[in-house]
Amino acid sequence: MPKAQGLIELNSKARGRLLALAAALAATPAYSHHSFAMFDQAKCLRVSGAVKKWQWEYPHTWLWVVAEDANHAQVVWGFEGGDPATLALHGWTAEAIKKGDRITVLFNPLLDGRKGGSMRQVLLPTGKSLNAQSYDKDDKFFKACAPS
Repeated sequence: MPKAQGLIELNSKARGRLLALAAALAATPAYSHHSFAMFDQAKCLRVSGAVKKWQWEYPHTWLWVVAEDANHAQVVWGFEGGDPATLALHGWTAEAIKKGDRITVLFNPLLDGRKGGSMRQVLLPTGKSLNAQSYDKDDKFFKACAPS
């Protein structure tokens, strides 16, 4: 019987170590990111209007534009962009867009029909364009919203 108790104790220690290892792995920070499944990446739309707000912050930048709808009513559109570090690689800065600027946004629309989407490119009043995402000729969505 002492041998059996020794095995149970050993198993108990092994279980304790496994539980400690599992807890440590579960506590390790994991990189996570939301899906782009909420956007129709096969479509590219365009909205022109005045910048209401430009949020240069982590984890994502946000651009709010006031545009006129078909009935001449003012509608606010919201566009999610990449993080500031990634956009900076494409030539963006926190000062690239200012409140009141008249711009055009190319974007992949939200699937649920709300007024917004994922920014692909912004055409500035100066005529300069800023890409909000990397473009690869092999990207299956390239043709839908390729930079101009």
